[in-house]
Amino acid sequence: MGAGIILRDAGRVTGLTTAATLWASAAVGLSAAYGIYHLAVITALMLLLILELPRMPGWTRVSHRARLHVHHSDSDDEPTR
Repeated sequence: MGAGIILRDAGRVTGLTTAATLWASAAVGLSAAYGIYHLAVITALMLLLILELPRMPGWTRVSHRARLHVHHSDSDDEPTR
C-alpha cells in the first residue's frame, strides 16, 4: 500500500509524503474500527497538523530545506555573465 505512489524521476524521489499519509490514514481508520476513538481522533489531529506545518507563516525560518529552496530560487534569478 502506497508503494505505487513513490516515483523516481531524474534522481528525485517524489510521493513519499502521499504514501506516508495513506499509511497514517489507514492507521486512523483501523483505530476507529477497533473502537479506540480517542487514539483515532488524536492521530488524525496530529496528522493534519504535521501536513499543514509547511503552510504556516514562518516555516521557512524553521525548515532547513525551505531555506535551501528559497536560496536556490534567489540565485536562479541572477543574470548569467
